[in-house]
Amino acid sequence: PIRVVIVDDELAGREMIRRLLGDERDVRIVGEFGNGLEAVAGISRARHLGPGADVELAFLDVRMPDLDGLGVLECLGGRDVPEIVFVTAYDQYMERAFEVHAVDYLRKPYPVARFRTALDAARRRVYARRAMARRGDAAPAG
Repeated sequence: PIRVVIVDDELAGREMIRRLLGDERDVRIVGEFGNGLEAVAGISRARHLGPGADVELAFLDVRMPDLDGLGVLECLGGRDVPEIVFVTAYDQYMERAFEVHAVDYLRKPYPVARFRTALDAARRRVYARRAMARRGDAAPAG
């Protein structure tokens, strides 16, 4: 399964994503974080567990206290950053999100169909990364 983390300072936002991912047979939620600092620690910790433990996809809120979603990506560095779907109520970060190669940018409240579209795009990117890794190619950043 695709290893996913959910990062949102709002419990309702995390619950919504968890519920939407609940029926996805090829997705496993491996972490849930209420702020950016926890997310950096959790994603970094998973990296060090070895092959097959890395987080492959993050649903990441942009605006959070202490460390925002873009700051999370900066802290993780360009190496082995998971695919990112930003989930936020704000549109002013959209351009920056795509500059860091986000898969998608969901504006709250988003319809279920829109979430599914973002998940499908992320799924394709994760599977492409896996195929590249099997061939020994370098995985693209973000």
